[in-house]
Amino acid sequence: MYSPCDGQTPSITIKKHSIVVHWNLDSGSFKFKTFEQLQDSTYLIQSKDGEVRVRIKWMDKEKKRALWQISLGNVFSDKWMMCPIEEKSEFGKIDNPCPTEKVPEKVFLPIDEE
Repeated sequence: MYSPCDGQTPSITIKKHSIVVHWNLDSGSFKFKTFEQLQDSTYLIQSKDGEVRVRIKWMDKEKKRALWQISLGNVFSDKWMMCPIEEKSEFGKIDNPCPTEKVPEKVFLPIDEE
């Protein structure tokens, strides 16, 4: 789990007909247009307005670990390795404190998608 210098740790809430993305500093709700299975372990959700796409790939289905890629427009940008909130105690917490002034966010090794 990563605690950024400011804001909150990003998370996603899935509701019956929408997804709420909780970014570091704000949130946005997007109604589903489509939810389709692309491959055995990969899914794509598109918003009704076509502006947001979410690609979900199971990395470890048994342990409930999935790679989420979120796009605004046509380019997939943010990648988040996610697990259910109940599983967060399985991971250590990485804190990026900024007691007196903002410091650069930490950079991590890339996620091996294979």
